[in-house]
Amino acid sequence: MIHDLGIWLDDPPSVVLRPRYLDTLRRLPVQHLAVMADGPAPGLHDARWTPQDLVRLRTELRGHRLILTAWAAAHARSTAELGRRLPALVDALEADGMEVDVEPVGDWSEGDVRGFTDLDRDGSRLDEASAALAEVLVSLPVPEIETTVFPGALRHVLPLLEALVATGTEKDLRLWLQVYAVASRDDEPIAWNGKLGPIRFPREALADARARVPAGVEVCAGLAAYRTTWAEHGDSLTVAAQSALVGGGPRRLRWWSGKWFTRLPGHEARRARLDQVVHALERDRPTAPAPAPTVLEELVAELEATATKAKAAGFPMLAGEIARLAAVAPKG
Repeated sequence: MIHDLGIWLDDPPSVVLRPRYLDTLRRLPVQHLAVMADGPAPGLHDARWTPQDLVRLRTELRGHRLILTAWAAAHARSTAELGRRLPALVDALEADGMEVDVEPVGDWSEGDVRGFTDLDRDGSRLDEASAALAEVLVSLPVPEIETTVFPGALRHVLPLLEALVATGTEKDLRLWLQVYAVASRDDEPIAWNGKLGPIRFPREALADARARVPAGVEVCAGLAAYRTTWAEHGDSLTVAAQSALVGGGPRRLRWWSGKWFTRLPGHEARRARLDQVVHALERDRPTAPAPAPTVLEELVAELEATATKAKAAGFPMLAGEIARLAAVAPKG
């Protein structure tokens, strides 16, 4: 059985609180919504959701668990602002949990620390920033504390996770790892079977994170709802979700983001595919890791990606030759 499915809700209240949008949210096969309160700028001065907006959202969506999400910067002033303003927002939403987005783009890294002193003289001030933010988070009247980050920046959030555990809190602690397996990055095609593709990336990145986070932190999968179509393989929503659940563990998935299921072009077809994902996951629960790809399989995946890139660059004959090499490679 699937424990918990959700989406990050990144549209502003002027869009979300429209009757048609709310009706669409109610029809999605998800149990929770993570409401993005603000943008990545330090502090909450760019917050889009007012307490009044959050009250209305809770009133309209009584059947969902609602998580409040805010960006956190490693700045003493920003952390103090979160401490002052988050309680009112949490109260207005009657939030079931509080999540902080802690990434370098939002000024959460060792090099971004402002206003904290290296008290333990270990050469890092991120420990002190983490302890201060952890104190703010555990003081909130919510049963769940969450963090989110992409795999490449996991090292920056580990001190915060350690600080949260060190408080001795009885709240549930979670890390939502953004394992976004998309068909292209920076206009470069991604191999279906490659290390960033939907078969391997969620599974391998989550396994790595579970080996690194402190005991007591639940690692969950954040998945992409955009650029999920591969020319040769079709849609990857189900494959990526199954990859994220390989090996057992918490069956919690959250997609970025709501607009892809509610209003952007193709959202109706994408919403139908989400229903298919749920049915597939309920029917088939993977419990053991799939075999790691062989060197040959990795080479074939790279050839397929190169063929796609050559075709897109206007070299169809070269693309055909590369694809032929991939096709005639021995199997097994």
